[in-house]
Amino acid sequence: MRGRKAVFRPVLQLKRRRRAPLKMSACLLSPVLVFLAAETADAGDGFAAQVHPAVARSVSPDIYVTQVRNEVFAYDRRIHPSCDDRRMTAWISFDRIEDPLTHNYRTRGAAAVYKQQVRVEGCSAPPRLHNFLVITAQDPSHPPVLTSAIPGTSRTSPYIQYNVQKFFFSYVARQLGALCLDEYQKGQAEAVLMRAEIRQDIEPVIYGDRNVVIKGAWTEEWALRLCERVFEEEFLFDADAEGTSYALLRGRSPGAALQALREKARIEADEASGQD
Repeated sequence: MRGRKAVFRPVLQLKRRRRAPLKMSACLLSPVLVFLAAETADAGDGFAAQVHPAVARSVSPDIYVTQVRNEVFAYDRRIHPSCDDRRMTAWISFDRIEDPLTHNYRTRGAAAVYKQQVRVEGCSAPPRLHNFLVITAQDPSHPPVLTSAIPGTSRTSPYIQYNVQKFFFSYVARQLGALCLDEYQKGQAEAVLMRAEIRQDIEPVIYGDRNVVIKGAWTEEWALRLCERVFEEEFLFDADAEGTSYALLRGRSPGAALQALREKARIEADEASGQD
């Protein structure tokens, strides 16, 4: 039913696991094939975008684009709170994605989960990429659910992002002391993930058929604002057939951190096999 608004809700909270198996299926549609069947919509400010038919079947394309703009601008306003001169200039990608988090959505009535990326400019800042998940329902009368993801170029899947951001929030809060940690745990201190950007490939990166890395190692810089301070830290990610592990570099070389991460995984695997 057209004319309904897309709904924005927070990401589901799942139990943390260090490594999770990736479940993937059919091949990812290329952006060209996606947009051949898309509907063009206008948010009313001169920005026109092509809306995927999986979304357009349950919500008016014009309303969807307007809701996307409003949500993206709301997140961008948290990063640049003193500026209102922002504009959405391009839709970069719309890719179906699947990992343990999105699989959980599908077991609860979702038809599919897509990752959409848009470019925002203005506010005397460089152009930046905003990301969000689009969760379509099996019932076409239900509008899609949208939930914001971390801005930037991060290769991490939604499940890994969820785990890393929880760790990063707690790590930074501890650095700031008991008062900030108490405020954060009570929800009184706002924590804003400002960006996550790819920095270096340590080993070649290979994607699977659901836009999730299945092999490779790389580093990313994550920026977080908490208790009025901005923290920038570099993370190492290591993906293989069993899932993705991560570690905070803390001044270590990526090569040394990768070796330590894999040695820890080997020890844990040996201990687990000894208990079977």
